[in-house]
Amino acid sequence: MKFFIVAIFCVLAADVLALVNPEKVYLVVNDNDPDSMSIAQTYCRLRDVPMENILVFSMPSSGFVSRKTYFEQVESPIIRKLIKKGAIKAIDTESKDAFGREIFIPSEINVDFLILCKGVPWQLVRSQQSPSGKKYSMQNTDAASVDSELSACFIPQKNFDFACKNPLFKNYKNDGLFKAAQILRVARLDGVSKSEIISALRRTVDAERNGLRGRVYIDQSKYSPLGDKWLEKVKLLMSEQYFDVSENPDRALFSYSERFDGVAVYFGWYTYGAYGYFKEKNMAFADGAIGWHIYSFSASQMRNPVFWSPTFVRLGAGATVGNVHEPFLSMTHHADLFIEALLDGKTAGEAAYASIPVLSWQNVFFGDPMYRPFLVSLEEQVESLEKGKFDKYSQYVVVRQMNKLMKTSSRSEAEAFAKRFIGNLPDDAILFKFFEMRLKDGNLPDALKYANMIFERDISEDASRISIFMGTACLLSFRKGEAAVLGMKFCERLLDADMDSDFGRHIAASARRISQINPGILPSERMKNLFEKVDRQIAEEKAAAEKRAAEKKASEKKSNKS
Repeated sequence: MKFFIVAIFCVLAADVLALVNPEKVYLVVNDNDPDSMSIAQTYCRLRDVPMENILVFSMPSSGFVSRKTYFEQVESPIIRKLIKKGAIKAIDTESKDAFGREIFIPSEINVDFLILCKGVPWQLVRSQQSPSGKKYSMQNTDAASVDSELSACFIPQKNFDFACKNPLFKNYKNDGLFKAAQILRVARLDGVSKSEIISALRRTVDAERNGLRGRVYIDQSKYSPLGDKWLEKVKLLMSEQYFDVSENPDRALFSYSERFDGVAVYFGWYTYGAYGYFKEKNMAFADGAIGWHIYSFSASQMRNPVFWSPTFVRLGAGATVGNVHEPFLSMTHHADLFIEALLDGKTAGEAAYASIPVLSWQNVFFGDPMYRPFLVSLEEQVESLEKGKFDKYSQYVVVRQMNKLMKTSSRSEAEAFAKRFIGNLPDDAILFKFFEMRLKDGNLPDALKYANMIFERDISEDASRISIFMGTACLLSFRKGEAAVLGMKFCERLLDADMDSDFGRHIAASARRISQINPGILPSERMKNLFEKVDRQIAEEKAAAEKRAAEKKASEKKSNKS
């Protein structure tokens, strides 16, 4: 105990930046999954991790395992191989605790991160009762994520019917604390398909090289003051970094009527599953995007694209988190602490452990634990622009620099800076920025000038860019005269967008609004056909809902009689 206290003290005194060492990163592969090894090898090549750090095991191919299977086929084999590799120094007591876990007494942990690749089970299913015969419940359960249970494998626990405290919580400035606290930090590379996982990885490495670029989106739900407080803090932190921030105060997700382009940071809650822009086949987040949607079972089904965690991986997120079972809000990752740690220069993996209050619980970190989204400063990004180096995300650097100049210098200087890049790089976001600003100024003629420039751009098949068109159309749909005429043109053009049928409802809503406010502006035959289609869909849905309600009422009446 005395040694442990001294070790903790020494770590706390060493407040220096300690990056994740690739030599001390290990990857776990399940040879029963054909994608597992390929993902591990790709990561090693991208991050200079030695190939010999790939650990191969034969595990169940299901994502769900019992606690007995977890101990015997997942945890114990991993710990034994890490000991054999010299990554962990520990005494094997050759005994087990009352739950069947092999007991090791570690003296040194030289694993910066353990990465579980697709194929490794992700969830320990709940037992019916504890070894003592006590029945488990939602609040007192031994259900947990494999990842979180592994993290706490060296923390002595009397039972598994609840979480244990995480010594790393709020301690992101104490870089070596995880070793002294004997925490095995775990990350996961997982998702519906190998191609989605590898694509997200490659884009994350690109994002680190260029610096995170894009916009911030906050989906408030007003479900609980605690969650809303976290998201408010994220909004403040990112605004202080001069990012554009869009906030949705409704419980529903950002709708098709709003722009949803260049998603670099997203936090939201509390919606069961992804829909809207999140489900569009042509939708992608910005390279290396970070964030998550707070939901209890977001990571419980990693092969089902409806669930939040696999959705974020598909969209290209470089760092996200999820829960395999009910975690309770206060025991999930704190979004504000995660962002604070990243802005302090920590890696995504370090930030994940600094923002979660408990271990041996339901939480999972997905993504590259070595990723540092803010490694490249805004000044360096602008310098790269000035040298003529740009791509489709460079426009967000322009907007961010605009925001900075408006706060630290003058609006005229900010606008002069941004105008230099219009027409010289992909510029939809820059044009929309000017369009919105002019609308707020009450300068409609100038606003329409920028709206027309947006209209002249290629709408493409990119759902992110299509959202700028849709956002412009919606804002114009509340206007009269020339603005309304242009708004209808946007709506008509959006009919060619390859999007989900629900997107058509929002086109129809904007076009109808224009015609109602401006009776002289008539929709085309194609638009009228869309009106009819939407009306039929709404009528069918209403009839189906009424039928379900009637059947439920009849069933309840029958049940009461019996």
